[in-house]
Amino acid sequence: MPQPASCGSSDHPRHSFWDAPGIDSSNSEEDLARKRQWRVSADDVDKLRATARKFEGTHNFHNFTVGRDFSDRSNQRNMIKIQIADPAVYGDTEWISVLFHGQSFMLHQRKMMSALILSCRTGTPAEIIDELYGPRMVLVPKMPALGLLLEYPIFDSYNQKQYQETIDAFKQKFIYEDMHSTAWIRYVDGYEGNDLLYLNPRAIIPSDAVIKKDVRKRPKPFKESKRFDVTNIKAPTDAPPLEEESDSEEEKMSKPVLEDMEG
Repeated sequence: MPQPASCGSSDHPRHSFWDAPGIDSSNSEEDLARKRQWRVSADDVDKLRATARKFEGTHNFHNFTVGRDFSDRSNQRNMIKIQIADPAVYGDTEWISVLFHGQSFMLHQRKMMSALILSCRTGTPAEIIDELYGPRMVLVPKMPALGLLLEYPIFDSYNQKQYQETIDAFKQKFIYEDMHSTAWIRYVDGYEGNDLLYLNPRAIIPSDAVIKKDVRKRPKPFKESKRFDVTNIKAPTDAPPLEEESDSEEEKMSKPVLEDMEG
């Protein structure tokens, strides 16, 4: 995806998407239409796959969970494999399916997808993923829940392929045809604080992006939006308007509850 405006610092390479004639005078509808018409290049897909490989293996995923210290041994998780499918167009938007084969990554996957997409989208080198395994705590946003599904549990001695057609038909009807993540992209694009400054061409985590436990209030903190936890866009009655959002409730959850969420 093109580079978000929130990461367009002077030392950040500007994506050609933003250099189209009339881009500075276009309205939000025109900008959204251009984003839906944009198609990923083969080089971008290769970069996506290279970045995804950084997740494979055993790492300390403390920055991909909530309320866990770097020293917490439960952060050590094993990601067996990540498969990045070739791009496919559903409706008028191009999508890329990402399949995680890991060790109980329920909540982690939404943050992993966010880091994967935002790093590639901003031209941040894949090495930033290695930095996120380090001791410094940063905020990694969660991707919208819509589109994330447990396709099947993997038990090698029992898995069989005869249900694949049924699985694919279900995904097409109930997921792919309803996916719309452009609101989340615009929400991230509009962020102007320091929490995402680790998305930069040097793949370093600046001190302004580090979350310090002894500092309760940060200037312009990124707020997780409950709207993007909705899994059915046809009936988002429980999702508040963006302007009425509050911080995520996960920070207030007890450790046992978080452990149950994360597997």
